[in-house]
Amino acid sequence: MQTIRTILQIGQGGTALTDEFGSESGIQLEIMLGTACRLEFDLRGEPEKENSKLPAFPALDAGSTGWYFALDSKNANSSTPALLKYSGISLLQEAKGGNILAVELADNATAAILAALSGQESAVFRAEIGGLDREGITVFAWQFDLIIRSRVFYGSGEENVFNDPAYYTAAQIEAMLNARDADIVNALSADISKQVAAGTQNPTEFQFSIDGVADWHETQTAEDRFFRQRIANLDAAWSDAIMLITGTPGKDGANGYTPVRGTDYWTESDKAEIKAYVDNSILNGAW
Repeated sequence: MQTIRTILQIGQGGTALTDEFGSESGIQLEIMLGTACRLEFDLRGEPEKENSKLPAFPALDAGSTGWYFALDSKNANSSTPALLKYSGISLLQEAKGGNILAVELADNATAAILAALSGQESAVFRAEIGGLDREGITVFAWQFDLIIRSRVFYGSGEENVFNDPAYYTAAQIEAMLNARDADIVNALSADISKQVAAGTQNPTEFQFSIDGVADWHETQTAEDRFFRQRIANLDAAWSDAIMLITGTPGKDGANGYTPVRGTDYWTESDKAEIKAYVDNSILNGAW
């Protein structure tokens, strides 16, 4: 609901919408047909001296216990005005001393107002704010002009559908591409989040065994040579036994390995015998 605030000057000569110095020039109140709005009237009195700001009007001393807000054509004097409200009207005193009379209009499109605006761009109505005493008698009434402007669209029917244009502008294409990219990123992010959530809720669990047939257990030991796996929390079947990778017994590095003479190394006497053999075979012509 939009809020529209204006100054309402109240004097012995009547009431008028003005600026804060009392000028009525260019000041008017206009609302759109059928739109919800809150009209706030900053109540001011007559200036204490020429060209001075209007002082706050002592509305709290007005003597009324209730309010009404009415709209109709000028000088209608009707018991059934085009719009009449008794509720949604409040008088508030601001910290700085001003008095604000607020009127909430949820909808101004009464049958009489629609009829007055028929075929017209806008229509001027006479607005009246009145105060009522405990007996329901009007103790004062303030009047001013209010304009209601017709709408381009007024209704709740289906929207009009038009064929796609023959071409799009560069700005339209860029907007469509940006929207597509955003949709892709959002879709990927959502998919990744689902996968992460599924992995968190359903991790892989393992069991170990010495022979891969029986005595399956969760904590691996040095004797275990097989393992199996499945997805946790899904009551899935265990996989077939899988052999663990192990080193060659006696050559696992942890226990060390003693080289074997004649296999891993030559002794000095072995080297001497080899040299003598080569010398005899080559230098002495044994070959």
